[in-house]
Amino acid sequence: RRHGQLHGAAAPSLSWSWFVAGSPTLMLNRWQVEAPVRSKMFSQFYTIIKPKPGVPISNARALHQSIMWLRRSPEYKHPYYWASFALIGAGR
Repeated sequence: RRHGQLHGAAAPSLSWSWFVAGSPTLMLNRWQVEAPVRSKMFSQFYTIIKPKPGVPISNARALHQSIMWLRRSPEYKHPYYWASFALIGAGR
């Protein structure tokens, strides 16, 4: 590990351990993104995914909407800030 990042086979191994433990879905970032950006993106994601009356929203759709929200922001429109996030597993 270097500066809090996983390198080589460590990232897939860590992801696999969550699946083995029973987690159907993982969200991860492929490179380190600044903490304020991560915080804003996850805050938006959880606001969108929060159960509401009506049709439930999928994890994949919530991530997409959160990324689009970041992309529309003048300070975070560069792909460095939003292209790192990925959903693995059940997107439902």
